[in-house]
Amino acid sequence: MKDFKAATDLRKKIKKKFSLGTWIQIPSQDNVEILSNSKKLDWITFDLEHGNFNGSKLIDMIRAVEKSNKVPFVRLQSKNQKNISNLLDIGIKGLIIPMINNKDDVIKILNKALFPPFGKRGVGYTRSNMYGSKFRENMNFKPIIVAMVETKESLKNLDDILSLKYLDGVFIGPYDLSTSLGVTAKFKSKIFQDAVNKILNVCKKNKKFFGIHVVEPSKKDLSNTIKKGFKFIAFSTDAVLLERSINKYL
Repeated sequence: MKDFKAATDLRKKIKKKFSLGTWIQIPSQDNVEILSNSKKLDWITFDLEHGNFNGSKLIDMIRAVEKSNKVPFVRLQSKNQKNISNLLDIGIKGLIIPMINNKDDVIKILNKALFPPFGKRGVGYTRSNMYGSKFRENMNFKPIIVAMVETKESLKNLDDILSLKYLDGVFIGPYDLSTSLGVTAKFKSKIFQDAVNKILNVCKKNKKFFGIHVVEPSKKDLSNTIKKGFKFIAFSTDAVLLERSINKYL
């Protein structure tokens, strides 16, 4: 079990410059080991919303991420997910919350993710504190919390959402956000770009980091995303990388 240094260092890095990660949808420990070994990536997110995971496979994949000294995240299945403390107990260091609409949605997650007096997470011996040997270190660590902006309502309430002290930043779900705005997958449209610029400006004002998913594995798109000021960038997914690779070479 790795300690909390990688996650603490990642939080510091994002404040100074951008950080790259990727998305896992296929429950394969081998795939996770291969991607975690990349020197370009700082973190790996397990997609519980659209992926296919169960508890036993997830914990082994977390171990694969830790082995490369990278930071394991999950995108929660929903903003109402109940087993958040269990995910943190088995070693997850960051939570990405889908379909956030307002401040109260985030507060509910913070209460489940943070130990008292900051939240209501239960205290006990778990894998996250190496069954007691890193108890204090675990109690002092706050998971990296990221809210997904992917609805019209979240755009409207963004200032209010970003006022929360223990929310680290926001992350654009480009497909859901563009769909909510009536321009599905039209990422170059003025409507979508105006929304992106609004999010960027509000994040800067509130001193929160700003992330997005670059789903298609394009170096050009990634470079443009970095230039725009995104700090927390998911580059593609394991499934998309496999699918695009086979089509590229056959």
